[in-house]
Amino acid sequence: MKLFLALLFMAPAPLLFSQIFAEYPTPSPFQGLFGSSIAFSDVDGDGDEDVLVAGSTYTAFTEDYCTVESITKLYLNDGTGIFTELPDTPFEGVSSSSIAFSDVNGDGAADVLITGWNSSGTILSKLYTNDGNGNFTEVMDTPFEEVSSGSIAFSDVNGDGAADVLITGWNSSGAHIAKLYTNNGSGEFSEVPDTPFEGVSYSSVAFADIDGNGAPDVLITGRNGSGDAIAKLYTNDGGGGFLELPDTTLEGVYDGAVAFSDVDGNGAVDLLLTGNIASYDPISR
Repeated sequence: MKLFLALLFMAPAPLLFSQIFAEYPTPSPFQGLFGSSIAFSDVDGDGDEDVLVAGSTYTAFTEDYCTVESITKLYLNDGTGIFTELPDTPFEGVSSSSIAFSDVNGDGAADVLITGWNSSGTILSKLYTNDGNGNFTEVMDTPFEEVSSGSIAFSDVNGDGAADVLITGWNSSGAHIAKLYTNNGSGEFSEVPDTPFEGVSYSSVAFADIDGNGAPDVLITGRNGSGDAIAKLYTNDGGGGFLELPDTTLEGVYDGAVAFSDVDGNGAVDLLLTGNIASYDPISR
């Protein structure tokens, strides 16, 4: 039997050259999960970081089979790093999940988009708005394609001050997608047609201004519809128009993660890329 754990490691006061982490004291409120996602945000406006987790857990075992349940749970932080599960949230449980917070309607509160499989095997994408006190309401009739095994990334791609979103993953028809949705500032989204993005699953997405024009460019990694591992970089013209940047040196990966940061302090964003390459070997570069 496999045991899946949810472990939180906490850092003490900042150190000069390194940070030492200690495991969260037991009993931890977090449920052990797999096929999971984690996202931090201050959902109740008290100035500390709360956390939403989603994924699968085993609920029963026999000699021949096990029962798997998809869950999504919100934990509130008391300001000292002690978390308590918030009961009776509206979130549907998902696995093979992706979670991203952003203030989609401009009220200053962290809203959240969740994708994945529910316990019935239905693929979904659901947006929940936050009243500022950590009370969430599902937004009905959104245009988002339902996906699993994907990624979500918010960014203001067209410079209008509203959080737009790129969604990748497997849809209910088994197709690999990468779709961009722009936000009118009130939390109403519209799909952008004819984007150059290649559809992927087992994907990771990250926005960053790589060419210094003030607009967020985007890197997409994952497995495309032909089963190939890809890593494609798309530059933004500032108005939300993207073009694929050819001849990059990036290795195609899937089932990994990508993150941008200026690690050497020269003012340009650097990149860490992980995942499986075409030969099924994991890399970090």
